[in-house]
Amino acid sequence: MILTAHDRDVYLADVVEAGTAGFLTKEEAGEALVEAIRRAVRGEILFTREQLARARQWREEVGQRWEGLTRREREVLTLVAQFQTDAEIARALCISEKTVGHHVSNILSKLNMTSRREAGRWVVEHKLLEL
Repeated sequence: MILTAHDRDVYLADVVEAGTAGFLTKEEAGEALVEAIRRAVRGEILFTREQLARARQWREEVGQRWEGLTRREREVLTLVAQFQTDAEIARALCISEKTVGHHVSNILSKLNMTSRREAGRWVVEHKLLEL
């Protein structure tokens, strides 16, 4: 069972995939939390239908696309989402500007997007900056 302050679909999807008993936020009341722990110890699954639907939707709509990028492409994309230029990204990652351009081109192709702005907005919208 996971207790978190961050009720984000990306974390929820990872927790479901990992096979944990449940995903609770720190907003849960004291007695509800104690009861959830008891249920988890008994082997019960604590996920609600809504949580499972959110996790499945995130995995299908966002997760597969995000995981389809290489580690380096994800690094470049998070910097693009922070409005960094190719030169700034190149310096931060110790690669050439030309390589940054290739990564950006590959990212846009894989995400089926046409602009850096669109890709950056997608990252922010789906709260992928902190991954």
